[in-house]
Amino acid sequence: VVDAGGERYFVASTAVPNSYRFWGVNVILCMPESDVIGNIVTGRNIAIGVTIAAIVLAAVLSFVIIHVLLQPLADISGRMLDTAKLHDRDQQDIHESALAEIQDLQRAYAQMNTAIRSFTRYVPRDVVKDLLATGQLCSITMTPLPCTILFTDIQGFTSVCERLSPMTLSSLVSAYFERASRIILSHDGQVDKFIGDCVMAVWGAPFAVAHAEVKAVLAGKLLDRDTVVAPLANMWQNAGEELRVRVGISTGEVLAGNMGCAERMNYTVIGDSVNTASRLESLNKQFDTRVLISESTAEALHDLFVLRLLMPIAVVGKDRPVKVYEVLGLHPNKQRTAVLDDGDTRPTLSDHDELGTSFVMSRSFNDSAPKYFRRSTRNVSRMLADAIQDTAGSDVPLECANDQVLFSERHSEAVNAYLYRNFPGCLAMLDALVEQTPAAVLHGALHMGTSSSAVRSVQIIRDLCVKYISEGCPENFDGVYHALTK
Repeated sequence: VVDAGGERYFVASTAVPNSYRFWGVNVILCMPESDVIGNIVTGRNIAIGVTIAAIVLAAVLSFVIIHVLLQPLADISGRMLDTAKLHDRDQQDIHESALAEIQDLQRAYAQMNTAIRSFTRYVPRDVVKDLLATGQLCSITMTPLPCTILFTDIQGFTSVCERLSPMTLSSLVSAYFERASRIILSHDGQVDKFIGDCVMAVWGAPFAVAHAEVKAVLAGKLLDRDTVVAPLANMWQNAGEELRVRVGISTGEVLAGNMGCAERMNYTVIGDSVNTASRLESLNKQFDTRVLISESTAEALHDLFVLRLLMPIAVVGKDRPVKVYEVLGLHPNKQRTAVLDDGDTRPTLSDHDELGTSFVMSRSFNDSAPKYFRRSTRNVSRMLADAIQDTAGSDVPLECANDQVLFSERHSEAVNAYLYRNFPGCLAMLDALVEQTPAAVLHGALHMGTSSSAVRSVQIIRDLCVKYISEGCPENFDGVYHALTK
């Protein structure tokens, strides 16, 4: 390296071989340092710039490609989570991916979602939720659970079937089932099954329900009421028919779980209370009533409803009698917030479904130990208040009039006199009751919130009193009325 004139030069020299001994020949190469190093720095900088640009461009393209490829996967993942929780979000069309593998995944999800959504139409949603949450395969197991059972069917349905065409009948029954199911589900019940024109519903399985008896009886009275008002009543009247239902409700321990065989099973409840509820529903025919409940159910109603004691009745197929009450409606003078408790108000650990219900760790029907229970975002007080508010301005209010309250009290007094073998006193009370009770209460009137008549049930007790006064009271008299038919 040589400095000359303030500039550095690279100098290289080499001797040139020759045959002359007297002088030598050398070749000297001189090159400015800037010509050599300057190109290297520029090339290096250009190379670094190109590399950085390529990396940035590759990263951007990678993010774009990944987003395009993964967006359908993220959408499917979100939909699968919603399906696992049985959330009924808007089922928008899935944007089909350009990749064949993702297309296959999207089609498989669509088929699975359709299958599960269809499955919930056949099996209670709570059961499906529990199966998805536990990841367990269905097995034939049953667990004893305290439940409230409701049966309801359509009065005179056999004759209706003879008079109507199949298409008209299907339309009317479907509308009735739709409304009945909505009432049951919105009051924390589960539709167990449809049996012809009969609906069987349960409160307490597969998940425990706070104040199951109150909710079941409220649902039963709303079912009775909704069959005599628009739109159901109008639909049936336009077809030339009158829609009336009978409801039976009972409470007790039942076996809840899967019944059937390994290849085909059904989630249901069985037990004495189930049979009693079915018999009470049928008993309405003999007493010309609409909603009958057992003593076990009545004891848990907190006096929120006006109940009329019929008598102890031994239904067909049962030796042990049960006190039977007719539900006239909601009591007009009760403080309904008194029935609230933690079971209706504690915070939830999971999301709500479309009916405003949620499921909290407490009890599972697949496990012997409690795991889930069902709660509603509407507590009992709110349900009762909503029912009163929704029916107060209508022609068929759910809240009883004072005349109905007085009638139920005086009728219960007469029945108690009968049970204590005071037949003359019972007969006098019943005759006074018939004479002094307004016809709308005695015979039933829609503006009184009921279409049932008390005449037949009063006459049954009156006839028994007359019989025992004239023939004498049997030594084994226990006051039990033995039902004639199922």
